[in-house]
Amino acid sequence: MRTGDYTPIRASHTQRHRDLQPLSFDIIEQMELDGEVSLCLKTRSAPLQSVRFAWKSKDTWVDGVKARDKAVGLFVYRQLQRFWKNHIAQVADAQIYGWAAGEVTHRLTDSGLIEFNSFAPRHARDCRVLKRAGKHCGVRFSRIA
Repeated sequence: MRTGDYTPIRASHTQRHRDLQPLSFDIIEQMELDGEVSLCLKTRSAPLQSVRFAWKSKDTWVDGVKARDKAVGLFVYRQLQRFWKNHIAQVADAQIYGWAAGEVTHRLTDSGLIEFNSFAPRHARDCRVLKRAGKHCGVRFSRIA
C-alpha cells in the first residue's frame, strides 16, 4: 500500500464538509431565514412554553414551589412565573448560538421586596464570556453607548 503511512493534517478547514462555509454569525443569520430551519428551532423550543412549576403532594401535583416557609415558596414561584411568561422565548434563542446573555433588572415592590423585573437579551455577537480561574464569571457586552 503506497499511502499506508498517511497522516491527515489536523487543521480546522479539514474538520468540515469541503463545500460548506465556516460557521459564522452571518451564516447562522442566513440559516435562520430558511423556513425549515426556523420551524425546527420553534418546534425545539415549544415545550418550554408550556412548563408548569409544581410539586407533588402524595399523588397530587400542586402548582407552585414547595418551601418550608410558604412566603418564600410564593416569592420564588412569582419570580419564576414572571420570567417564564415574559422572557422564555428570548432565552430559548440560546439554542441558535449555544448560549444566551442579557441584562437582568430588578424592582422594589411596595412591600419592600427586591423582585425580578425583566430580562433584556443581547445578541451573541455582542457578548463575550468572562472567565476567572477557568470558570465563567460574567459577560462583557460590546456596543454600549
